[in-house]
Amino acid sequence: MEQETGMINKRMGLLSVLWSGIKLSFLQAAWNFERLQNIGFLFSVMNVLKSVYKDDREALLRAINRHLSFFNTNIFFASAVLGVIARLEEEVDDKNPEQKNREIENTKIGIMGPLAAIGDSLFYFGIKPLAMLAGGGIVILAGYTVEGLIWAAAVSIALFNLPKIFIKYYLLIKAY
Repeated sequence: MEQETGMINKRMGLLSVLWSGIKLSFLQAAWNFERLQNIGFLFSVMNVLKSVYKDDREALLRAINRHLSFFNTNIFFASAVLGVIARLEEEVDDKNPEQKNREIENTKIGIMGPLAAIGDSLFYFGIKPLAMLAGGGIVILAGYTVEGLIWAAAVSIALFNLPKIFIKYYLLIKAY
């Protein structure tokens, strides 16, 4: 029972995790050729790290270095990686820092590739073409009018972005 109480005290609130999800929108803002999305991921997970390691500066620096390693996944499915990593940062025992580093790094590496494949296939070969097809259909049905073009653009944008936003936050909450 004591261990559970300590773990609950160490866990972040859902609002803090959702804030990390909002910060995840900037995942590719500092994209680089060597480690791709690592800086954006670190930016997203930083408030998790600060809350977990608020009393241990050395552990915080180890965690920051851990998340500066290579990271690349689908930008919409990165929230699942963020949720899993946030939970691992909170729950994995900090008594053996090397083992914790390996466990978190291996988990991150192990899930980012498959999630990239699923996310790219779903969004870029499924949802995006369907959204554009719906927009094109509206243009044709509206007779190429200005109003039809505006509606087509609005529908295409909505059909692509609404599933993206839903999936992003659903995966973040479920993974955490």
